[in-house]
Amino acid sequence: MKRLDQEDVGAVLGQLEKNRMMNLFMIRCLEDFSLGTESELYSLAGGFLLVFKGILAHIVLEDDAPMDRELENFLSAHDLRSVMGRSRTLERLADILPDWKRDSYILLGVDTAGCVASGSLAERLSSYSDYRSLLELYRSIDEYRADHRRRDDEAFIEERLSYDSSPQGHDHFTVGLRKDGKIVSAATLNGFMVVNVCTHRKYRRRGYATMVMQKLLDEVIMDGTGRDLVLLADTPEAVRMYEHLGFKCVGSFSVMRPQQGGKHALRQIHP
Repeated sequence: MKRLDQEDVGAVLGQLEKNRMMNLFMIRCLEDFSLGTESELYSLAGGFLLVFKGILAHIVLEDDAPMDRELENFLSAHDLRSVMGRSRTLERLADILPDWKRDSYILLGVDTAGCVASGSLAERLSSYSDYRSLLELYRSIDEYRADHRRRDDEAFIEERLSYDSSPQGHDHFTVGLRKDGKIVSAATLNGFMVVNVCTHRKYRRRGYATMVMQKLLDEVIMDGTGRDLVLLADTPEAVRMYEHLGFKCVGSFSVMRPQQGGKHALRQIHP
């Protein structure tokens, strides 16, 4: 096992490019974590691991690499709160991290260079009132409610407005569909990742999420970058909607966490 230095990072990213669509998502994890003083990047058993504040981003592990004592020692040296990576890799950690709950998602990707603009009725959000309405939408969604109740309203709105007006505005923006004077469906582009695709429960099953996604794709198509986009889906209905828009399944991504109230509880399989 070797701790990688900064010169090695380029080699890591080059390796990840070999499975481009899946690893676009994983590279984004590396970028989000940042390779600063609070992170440790290792090469282990033909794979790459990033530890950051108790999160293990299990980026790549070769399918034939053994789950050996070295891996156990590496995991036991960190007080992990979660592990994330390719589903087939995390399946192989089940014996080492017993009683951890695993949530899996389908990763989908699209090459926008092959897409045609749709003329969707959704709009790009840009004003103070837009983002206040977006915040209210998030607070109506079970998955987002707890996080956004803790956030300061003005800080959230200021952050969104700064994204919209920044030179990188074509990489970070939110689109939404307005009904009855409020934003009822929305999606956000964060670099090449599509996140926070949601619709208020009272307005679901009307095709609004599709219209929002079409508008997001239109914005990317019109900027002429021809980039790949990736996103996660956790239901068959969502997968079908994204596939209708041109996305294709490129793999499965999982997150493992201890059961509520549980601890790391590493199981030694090599006594």
